[in-house]
Amino acid sequence: MGLQVAHWMVQRGVRHLVLISRSEGSEQARADVAAMRQAGVQVLVAAADVADKDQVAAVLAQVDRSMPPLRGIIHAAAVLDDGSLLKLNQERFETVLRPKVSGAWNLHQQTLNAPLEFFVLFSSLASVLGSAGQGNYSAANAFLDALAHQRRSQGRAALSINWGPWAEVGLAAGLGDRFERQGLKMITPELGLSLLEQLLAQSRTQVAVMSPAFASRLIVPHQTHDPQNGEGKIGVLVEQITFMERLRKSPPDERRRLLITQIQAEAARIMGFKPSQLPDPNVSLLDAGMDSMMAVELGSSLKDRLEQEFPITAMFEYQTIDALSSYLASEVLVFE
Repeated sequence: MGLQVAHWMVQRGVRHLVLISRSEGSEQARADVAAMRQAGVQVLVAAADVADKDQVAAVLAQVDRSMPPLRGIIHAAAVLDDGSLLKLNQERFETVLRPKVSGAWNLHQQTLNAPLEFFVLFSSLASVLGSAGQGNYSAANAFLDALAHQRRSQGRAALSINWGPWAEVGLAAGLGDRFERQGLKMITPELGLSLLEQLLAQSRTQVAVMSPAFASRLIVPHQTHDPQNGEGKIGVLVEQITFMERLRKSPPDERRRLLITQIQAEAARIMGFKPSQLPDPNVSLLDAGMDSMMAVELGSSLKDRLEQEFPITAMFEYQTIDALSSYLASEVLVFE
């Protein structure tokens, strides 16, 4: 996302850029930087960790020596380490908080005397809406939101953007199907940068940016008769039988089979498998490619289907579909 923003800035007339990254960048990134320089843009590429205050100080000292006064900062650093809350120990929190919390704080502290026109923090919807398996990431972004409000209370430039998922670039690239199931469309880079330009022109402290996806549902029209005027009218008939009702109406010896089939279908959908590629009931879902976020999503989906609660930790304790179905049948399902 940083390079996307850099390109956008160059297109808008910026002629002096500082790009900070812990890594040297990909071959494509180096080619992009070379193209900017050929276009007459002074680009300083600094290999530094914004979470390290000494490295930030060194970069800013280099900027003072070789470039015009710093006018704006966009902080877009992020790291993910997803897992259920019980699995998120201090180390896993620190991994995710470090680039967001320490990075933003260092940039804030060490530019207090700089005449900044903007200080933009790339936050996330996770801090506003929450996100399954991302308690650490939600907390990290909530800090960015709070820092923006603190800076504004001090009369300083600040904007925290709670971005929804971006397509093509960023941590959510390639996860469009998963987010659409959660009601969110991916934000294209073109749309995201257009919105960024609009937000920079406004006087806001925190803004959530999302693109809702309203899934259509199949309805069955039928003709009814209105006795008051004798005319026919179109109504809607929706006949549904829930999975739980289906289980209730099935013989006890059939319920395990139905459970296994349902879990297979849900797991395949969540992992992005084709309908013909159902997971093996006797193979660990984690070995089949399911990560912790997907496991939490599967547990939530099964709770909805079964209309009953059970601890989400069961998704990690019973890792095969066969073991999970057995647990659900014997410990969770209650038939009145």
